[in-house]
Amino acid sequence: MNNNIFNKRVKVITLALESNLKRRSNELNGIALRALLFLASILMVMMFLSSCNTSSPTPVAKISAPGADEVAQQFENPPAEYAISFYWGWDGDVTEEVIERDMDQFKANNVHVVTLEPGYNLPFAYLSEGWFERVKTAVNKAKERDMKVYLVDEGKYPSGFAGGKIISEVPELSMKALMQDSVIELSGGDGIDITLAVEVVSAAAYNKSNGETQI
Repeated sequence: MNNNIFNKRVKVITLALESNLKRRSNELNGIALRALLFLASILMVMMFLSSCNTSSPTPVAKISAPGADEVAQQFENPPAEYAISFYWGWDGDVTEEVIERDMDQFKANNVHVVTLEPGYNLPFAYLSEGWFERVKTAVNKAKERDMKVYLVDEGKYPSGFAGGKIISEVPELSMKALMQDSVIELSGGDGIDITLAVEVVSAAAYNKSNGETQI
């Protein structure tokens, strides 16, 4: 065989082997990289789960059960959280001076907790910015006196009234009721001819002498 032809065949085979080895090496490198990324992901998930299991939740409120000695010491002058709450109605012009006056009277009579109930004729609308500012003032004044303020979750009766906010903004949701519009008294033999308003549901005639009624 011609040496030149042999050498060429050997070179072709060698190049083919080198190309195949490089391709296989790249494939192995890619597989190894994906495997490492997969293992790293699993490790990160395991570390995250481990941290979640070991971390203690933050309590929303601290619950304590005082012992008998502590209860006995605080019996005559208990902390505010154990005191009875008194309703504190707000009516009229509730100013900062009025709040301080009421707070001082509560404190002087050993009242440590009040429940604020919004009333009528206040200088600000219920749930308005002025309302919340005045409530903030009351809370700050209570803190100064080591007192607590709770809030009634409504602005007067009925529940859902929101101090008139609902019917003022959505009047069609206001409560409906049947009411007596007017009373007309007639003598025997008298007649009457009137035009009723469209809102009138019915009209009734009542005979006082025999108690009969006609609708």
